[in-house]
Amino acid sequence: MLPSPPATTTAAPARLPSLTGLRWTAAFVVFAFHLHVAGILHGRTGDAARVLLGGGSAGVSFFFVLSGFVLAWSYRRRPGFHRARFARVYPLHLVTAVVTLLVLIPYEHSAAPPRPALLANLTLTHAWVPRPEYVQSLNTVSWTLSCEALFYALLPCLMAATRRLNPTGLWLSGAAATLVVAAGPAVLTAFAGRGAATWFFHWAPPGRLPEFVAGVVLARLVATGAWRFHPPLPAAAALAAGACVLAGFTPAPYRYAAATLPAFVVLIAAAARTDRSGRGSAAARPLTVRLGEGIGRSPSWTGLLWCVVPCRRGCAGPRDLMSAKSTSRPGPTNPVKDPTSVSRRVRPRREVLINIISVSRPRPRGRRAGRCAGRREPRSRRRPTGT
Repeated sequence: MLPSPPATTTAAPARLPSLTGLRWTAAFVVFAFHLHVAGILHGRTGDAARVLLGGGSAGVSFFFVLSGFVLAWSYRRRPGFHRARFARVYPLHLVTAVVTLLVLIPYEHSAAPPRPALLANLTLTHAWVPRPEYVQSLNTVSWTLSCEALFYALLPCLMAATRRLNPTGLWLSGAAATLVVAAGPAVLTAFAGRGAATWFFHWAPPGRLPEFVAGVVLARLVATGAWRFHPPLPAAAALAAGACVLAGFTPAPYRYAAATLPAFVVLIAAAARTDRSGRGSAAARPLTVRLGEGIGRSPSWTGLLWCVVPCRRGCAGPRDLMSAKSTSRPGPTNPVKDPTSVSRRVRPRREVLINIISVSRPRPRGRRAGRCAGRREPRSRRRPTGT
């Protein structure tokens, strides 16, 4: 450990409204990405979503980095930290789990998870198991809470370690976390295969931990004044948006964090500097901040929309939609081998029945085809009658 120099920090504001507003923006992008995956967006809107929202899953990485930054920024040594985080997150998770069961079970009995997966979900350990019925059990976005539970448990140790580091040590720690995110997928792919790397750096809490560590280190760099790169907030936001679009064309598992982590770090630092200087921003508007505060209480409630919207469209629920999303991202969490099976399963029953009848009925040929279809034959093809 490197000794820490005398602190030269400036007083940090109690709130960072721009970061709170950006939390809502990122949540909206992730939800729009789910609509795109569910096939709800069609036509030109669907084409635009395919380009703009293809990397929407990287928005989860923004939440992890932001979580590390905000928690480290406002962290104070107190014995009730874990109890406070539990009271903030778990009750809403339990409520959304119950509501999800009430929505899914009457619609499709097979959507109910097995008992071991249900127990893992309620104990926030389901993201540790590389099986879709565990990771995507009940509220499908609650796997992020399983990651956050690990982050909360390690935060006191991370804060104790980073407070003992000088700026050089902080920069080295941030570079190490970024290197793990960027090069870790390639290393794990070489040893365990692409499927294992995709699961580990997408769903597994240890695989998402470096992003949280990057946020913690960034908070210490900004608080100590060691962060010297200060682009305007609009430019940083444009950089992050471009990185998200680029992530849509990046293969898994690099699309989940490696393609966007540097841009997210720059955006969060720029927003924090804007708030510290007292300048306003579009992300700090009162309505945006209120929406961001609602997201910050717990991301569990967004899973209700992820369950209700597809069901109202006549789909088979979030498990089939998760299968559709996984077909483009091979890994151990991919439960579907035939991509066309998803589209067949989510069709309305009336459409499937019509298709079955039309396939099973023999198709007439020749002149009989025109008569059976209700069309008269052209005059040139009619049989001449005797005079």
